[in-house]
Amino acid sequence: MSELLGVDAPILALVILVLLFVAFTIERYPPEVTAAGGAALFIVLGLVPDDEVMDVFSSSAPITIAAMFVVSGALVRTGVLDALANALVERARSRPALAIAGFIFATIAASAFMNNTPVVLVLIPVVIRLAASLELAPTRLLIPLSYAAILGGTCTLIGTSTNILVDGVARESGLEPFSIFEIAPVGICVAIVGGVAMLLLGPFLLPARASRDGGAGPAETDYLSEVTILADYPHIDRPLGEISDFRRSSIRVTGLRRKGQIERSDLDSRTIRKGDAVVLVAGTSELLTIAEQTGLRVGQRRSVELDAEAEITVVEAVVTPSRRSSGIRIADLALGRRAGIRVLGAHRPRHVAGADLSSVRLRPADKLLLEGSAEGFEEITRSGDVVSVTAPGGRAFRRRQAPIAVMALIGIVAFAAFDVMPIGILALVGVAAILVLRCIDNDEAWGSIDASILILIFAMLIVGAGLENTGAVELIVTTLTPWLETLPPVLTLLAIYAVGSILTETVTNNAVAVIFTPIVVSLATNLGVDPRPFVVAVMFSASASFATPIGYQTNTLVYGAGNYRFADFLKIGIPMNIIVGLATVLVIPFFFPL
Repeated sequence: MSELLGVDAPILALVILVLLFVAFTIERYPPEVTAAGGAALFIVLGLVPDDEVMDVFSSSAPITIAAMFVVSGALVRTGVLDALANALVERARSRPALAIAGFIFATIAASAFMNNTPVVLVLIPVVIRLAASLELAPTRLLIPLSYAAILGGTCTLIGTSTNILVDGVARESGLEPFSIFEIAPVGICVAIVGGVAMLLLGPFLLPARASRDGGAGPAETDYLSEVTILADYPHIDRPLGEISDFRRSSIRVTGLRRKGQIERSDLDSRTIRKGDAVVLVAGTSELLTIAEQTGLRVGQRRSVELDAEAEITVVEAVVTPSRRSSGIRIADLALGRRAGIRVLGAHRPRHVAGADLSSVRLRPADKLLLEGSAEGFEEITRSGDVVSVTAPGGRAFRRRQAPIAVMALIGIVAFAAFDVMPIGILALVGVAAILVLRCIDNDEAWGSIDASILILIFAMLIVGAGLENTGAVELIVTTLTPWLETLPPVLTLLAIYAVGSILTETVTNNAVAVIFTPIVVSLATNLGVDPRPFVVAVMFSASASFATPIGYQTNTLVYGAGNYRFADFLKIGIPMNIIVGLATVLVIPFFFPL
């Protein structure tokens, strides 16, 4: 096809590549759509043979990345990440400076073994709570959260999809596979330098600005609820303050109702009895977790028993300005009698809705957490009492399965470190164990996989194969070799890192990894030096994106959550790029001789 156009194949491939990078930069379409379009052009123009296109889908890197997304999702679902984050918030008030430093380095540690995108997604509401407890604007901590996750992701092969992808492309270019901890010495040194730089630069370069929603962020809705103690609860006659079910940092106990009287003082020392109701405020996930505990009933008693075969679900619904519901107490609400619906909790924006759940008088726009059958929800929706009946924003934590999820991650890391099996196979075995042992539901597991990243990776692998097949990579290397062969190896390393870093700030990092890695391997081979240190530089430069909110997914997440401006990232990100880049280039030769 390129001959029909009268253009040499390498030139045509490079023209398409430049146009692809321009399309990435102007962001007319999402990155995965742009990449898919570029891959389609390579296929249609015959720049990559059909068999090589199909070979792309046998690459282990995307499979490994997808599996690690599921492992990360299981750690979230079982409450592991939530527990670690809440422990940090608990200690924040006594030692604020230590808490901030601990938060940065704990995020780095977590991101070394979990994909850093879900780490940031889960920690955004935690960071907003941490900022509130320290009386800081969330903008002082959200950018450091993203940067810490980026730095942590560079510490191991599985910390970020970019590392796995570069390793996969490098293998296809003839290099030996990277072990899981092979880049750890460089990553740890760079993470320490970057973490200290954040602590020193942050107070001067980070903005102090309230978020758009006043600091609420993307956290789950907090509901006023009550938990009734049933006869088979194992902790009857124990002080409330000693019962772990009610001692989570995300649960706020406001009272204990006994025989119609609500006690508000000395709650921790009061022993609980059968029939007591613990009045509390908690998020959706915590309420649903408590509801699964033996001997506890969350919310109102169901006044009408449902059919034994009815499928019970939980939804969130908004109260309408209906005469039948407005101003009525939840205890007198006819939802249960009419449709078998049970109220689990009530939320009112900006303040607690009432003394306890039963006494809440409903107002328009109140949000209710409801449990019932699909038929019941259809009935109350038709009645006009509520609108916007949707699935809740959280699910019950499966804390009993937390050790299984942790052991799956440890097993993947340990067996990969000792080279027992390829990491992709280990990750798939870990996913199978997580699913079979019910750490996470299958629908949630597949939902935790970022399909857009996988599409982007497959598309860019096709583009990379086209560049290799047409000789475009060889043309680039032949052109650059005379310019670089006179430079000392360290300056060549610096040049490669700088090009990778600049491209990553304007183009998606996985695209840079796929295109740049084979070029760097061929370039190093032409220069007569070991390609391995230069590939490590590509790994770090394709991840260490600090200067723009579009260069890396975690930056994009905090950009929206923190009401940042583009210039906020430039102000602290450019110095971070320079500091981390220099540290990387100086450290790599110590562990990967040039």
